[in-house]
Amino acid sequence: MDGTGDRLKLADSLDWQLGSTNSSPWTIEVWVRWNVLDANNRGIIGQNASAGWFFTGSSTIGELSFGSGNFTTIATSGAGMTTGVWYHVAVDHDSSGKIRLYVDGVMRGSATPANSALSNYAADLAIGAQGHAGQVDMNGHLDELRITKGVARCGSDSGFTAPTAAYPRS
Repeated sequence: MDGTGDRLKLADSLDWQLGSTNSSPWTIEVWVRWNVLDANNRGIIGQNASAGWFFTGSSTIGELSFGSGNFTTIATSGAGMTTGVWYHVAVDHDSSGKIRLYVDGVMRGSATPANSALSNYAADLAIGAQGHAGQVDMNGHLDELRITKGVARCGSDSGFTAPTAAYPRS
């Protein structure tokens, strides 16, 4: 993706409603390699970023952020990502309502918003962008994107071992 409209858009679906309550667990994980890291919040995946949810590079260069219209954006600290390097990045939401951001298995940011539910937004799901048109597109590479509803796959403040092979089919 070259940062100029190379996003994949998938039609609106109830499948994109990750967690309708504070106790609905979910996980988004993907391998990312940035060509450009800048203060433009390079989008990884999102649904209607202005009112829905988004997972992006942060305005703080080399960091990640996850946000929603329901709560203040959560960002990583100390990730120090650079261009030209593959990183396994993940965000998950556990049954207590806690949201965690990880880079290569290390938790780099978390919060437990009062309302961490992600409402159903009438919008396309964008891969390689924050959301709808007008948002900043990804400039780099994405691989092995996996969205899991019903499971906080990482779910630990102490981190996890990042995968070294393709995700299993089960």
